[in-house]
Amino acid sequence: SGYGVHMCIPIKRNRMASCKYGPNIIIWRSTFPYLQIKTLKGHKDNVQALLELPNLDLLISTSTDGLIKFWNTNSFNCDLTIKNPRPFGITLIKDIGNDRFAISFDDDEHGTVMIINAKTHVYDIYHTYYYKENDENTVLSMVMLDNWSILCGCSDGRACRLNLIDGKTDYKTKDFLHKEAITSMLPYGQRLFLTAEKTSIKLW
Repeated sequence: SGYGVHMCIPIKRNRMASCKYGPNIIIWRSTFPYLQIKTLKGHKDNVQALLELPNLDLLISTSTDGLIKFWNTNSFNCDLTIKNPRPFGITLIKDIGNDRFAISFDDDEHGTVMIINAKTHVYDIYHTYYYKENDENTVLSMVMLDNWSILCGCSDGRACRLNLIDGKTDYKTKDFLHKEAITSMLPYGQRLFLTAEKTSIKLW
């Protein structure tokens, strides 16, 4: 195709996984000579995101076809496919530790976050936003605060703490309010960098 690489991540054994705007995932050598090793086929539409869980020998892929696939990084066979329970594409996928990963969804007015246990394949769904019906509020960034809570940066400029034990959200972090979407968050010691959609960067 005429499109360049959409995403490329390092994986174990000096390899990389990449995807274009298409259904396939390409595995490469990450050392010279940079050769293509394998093409992973199974998605029916554009691959949106990739995540490696090296402790479990897994590569996770998400796609606009509504499928979440678990690829074994030794054999590169697809060990499991989970159907996305939400009628949206996936915006973000993030390793949150303890064999779990989190995903958020495009154009989702409830700011939905799905937590999946990569070992047991059990998942839970949380909503971070309730009070503007039919108004998009996608979770664009996430950072773990501890083993059971996540700080979510949202497209409406708010940040909220999501408690994974009781499913409650805490908007008392209102000091994090931006006038534009929070696109990334980076912990730095006891501080936190927040970046917004256009130009602003804040250190908390």
